[in-house]
Amino acid sequence: MKSDGNASIRLLLLEGGSVYLAGLISILGCESGVEIVAQCENLIEALKVLPQTLPDVVLVGVERVTRQTERHIAILLDAMPRGQVVVLGYDDDSSVRQRLVRLGVRAYLSKAVPFRYLVSVVSMAHFYELHSTQERSSGEVAGDDHPMVLSEREREIVALVAQAMTNAQIGRELQIAEGTVKRHLSNVFTKLHAVSRIDAVNKAAAARLIDGHQLVDGGTAPAR
Repeated sequence: MKSDGNASIRLLLLEGGSVYLAGLISILGCESGVEIVAQCENLIEALKVLPQTLPDVVLVGVERVTRQTERHIAILLDAMPRGQVVVLGYDDDSSVRQRLVRLGVRAYLSKAVPFRYLVSVVSMAHFYELHSTQERSSGEVAGDDHPMVLSEREREIVALVAQAMTNAQIGRELQIAEGTVKRHLSNVFTKLHAVSRIDAVNKAAAARLIDGHQLVDGGTAPAR
């Protein structure tokens, strides 16, 4: 695994499938800025190592999100002194995301999600963890003395981008055309001086233009 010192994201992997776990280790272990601090195949193992490893992000792999899965995740969250939880699974039911967000999970992604997107969501979860206890001036981004204004619709769209929705998914959620979503996002990028979707979400959260505790969710790569 590669480490960038204090800048590294401390990642704990919790996955019962040995083959999928090995794949995560092989891929994420080579990612610059990510340090895998523990690899666990069940909840009991994870609970034992949490106090010593203090992960920034716990990546939990499941087949399906059942009631038992939710109970285990709730136990995990209660036992975590710090950090965020990202769940990987095969469910595409929106009710799964809603149940997980109520538990306190940061993100729910498909296990088929592209690797680079998985890394970006882990990084976003880490960003929220770093900034969750920091005092921020409402309506400001570091280095900008003028409060930024996003319309109500723009805030809605950025909040859904924070849930890892594609433009098409956002359009369906808000019942607007995909082209309209793109136009709003273009305006958001300009207002926030953002260079990417994640950059826009990070800046909007830092400026308290959206709720910094919203769930990141999605099963496909983000639309460009």
